[in-house]
Amino acid sequence: MELHFLGNGSQLESLQNAASNYSSVTVFHGHCSDVFSKLREFSFYMLTSISEGLPVALLEAMAAGCIPIAYNIDFGPSDVITHGQNGWLVEPGNIDQLKEVVLMASSLPDEELEKMRQAAIKTAEEYSVHNVLSMWKNCKLQARKRKAEKMSRIFYENQLKNDLTLCK
Repeated sequence: MELHFLGNGSQLESLQNAASNYSSVTVFHGHCSDVFSKLREFSFYMLTSISEGLPVALLEAMAAGCIPIAYNIDFGPSDVITHGQNGWLVEPGNIDQLKEVVLMASSLPDEELEKMRQAAIKTAEEYSVHNVLSMWKNCKLQARKRKAEKMSRIFYENQLKNDLTLCK
């Protein structure tokens, strides 16, 4: 089992120092121009952020077939991960639980991992550009419809007020 790091973030030097005793199992790739292809080589993806919105990097990893292991923080991972079905959620900061999940995940039968991998890919597809644009288009259409209904109602209310004024 190896631990791969992609990118050159602000914590790179700190991570390299922490991993110096484990150089035989840690690989630092630095900047990758084709992250999706690189992710397809890996089995799992860990997201240990303590703050997220919609975790796009997590969805990219899921789309590449990486099964996610993520901290169950207030927003983000739990919106896309169903624990035990398309990935795993771990209590934030609980390193022992994170270690247990990694060891458990690496010992699962290939058939079970493949089932989870396919579920992760399916989840990521729900957030594809095509699907998100389609949802946005539907949202805009619904908003326009509500606005048209409101404007129509206001028009008829004003018309009724004018008619009532004329009747006086």
